[in-house]
Amino acid sequence: MKLRRKTIIAGSLVKIVEYTPTFPHDNSRSRSIKQRTTRAAQKALNFRTAQGRLESKLAANFSSNDYFVTFTFREDAVPHSRKEANRCKDKYIRRLRKAYGRRGSPLRWIFAVENQHGEGRYHFHAVINSTGSREDAEEIISLWDYGEVHLERLFNRDHDSGDEFNTWLQVAVYMTKERPEYGKDTTPVGAQIYSCSRNLIPPVIMPTVWVDEAGPLEIPEGAIIIESETKSNEFGHFSYVKYMTRPLRPPAK
Repeated sequence: MKLRRKTIIAGSLVKIVEYTPTFPHDNSRSRSIKQRTTRAAQKALNFRTAQGRLESKLAANFSSNDYFVTFTFREDAVPHSRKEANRCKDKYIRRLRKAYGRRGSPLRWIFAVENQHGEGRYHFHAVINSTGSREDAEEIISLWDYGEVHLERLFNRDHDSGDEFNTWLQVAVYMTKERPEYGKDTTPVGAQIYSCSRNLIPPVIMPTVWVDEAGPLEIPEGAIIIESETKSNEFGHFSYVKYMTRPLRPPAK
């Protein structure tokens, strides 16, 4: 049974699927059954949804040394539109980029704008890289002159909802919760739920390979499995694994 294998590598995050594709000589029954494995593979890779794309971008570019930040607006600075909120964000990023540049370090960031829950006020959630300098946190906070800033290291502490991030997907879902994968999308038509710096490293989509027979997907020794699934029937087979090659959280000292 010929199987198609697809792999996405985003930093230490790896997703692998193997599935039975359809072939021109398949009859209608076998084609219908095999199409289920194809759909399962596409869903498992989760690369075309907002959450899946963001998960891969986060994993490819950030670590627990970087920052998860929430930016809010004080009463006299609350923007009245998404466009106005984004202008404030753009002005802030220009300032922060100059500050990082003075230390010879690139700035990498992902910002998500929200206003549909709570009091309905615009605010931002962001992931911003750390250069390793003690000035990073000070500048991230001080250069936002529109209101309050809540800053923490990724995966090291509770984030501002009181829960804990344990996977990149949880961070991605939290940052895109106003554009759910399922259910009603409350964001304006054409609105961009998050934006990224242009210097982010893209996830690596490996060339598709063919496998002669189904078997367990091999993972490196010491890897941490996040999700796995296997299904088989008379016409098709589907296997999926998502794992980390190293822990997200630094070891306790």
